[in-house]
Amino acid sequence: MKIILTILLLTTLLSCAQSQNKTVSKSIDTLSNRQPKTSMFEPTKLTESDKKILADFSSRRKLFDTYIKDKELKIFTCPGCGYPTLSERGGYEICDVCNWEDDNQ
Repeated sequence: MKIILTILLLTTLLSCAQSQNKTVSKSIDTLSNRQPKTSMFEPTKLTESDKKILADFSSRRKLFDTYIKDKELKIFTCPGCGYPTLSERGGYEICDVCNWEDDNQ
């Protein structure tokens, strides 16, 4: 049952990732067209769009982490995109959503 639930969850996540990909691409284009800053993560220098991206990531990661913990699933959220795609942490596994490699950093 857990395997079926995990497969359904991942299928849903991948379809959500495809729809969010357009939003992320647009946000990345916006970020890349800016003038260089000393640090784009200084809270005083973040735009509303930047704050929204970080807030969305944080809430998505918390949602998945809570669900995984409650259901005692053997899967981990990717630190790169926040989706639960890793079967272990620090195992040099590559995320299927964002291609981030988990080298335990």
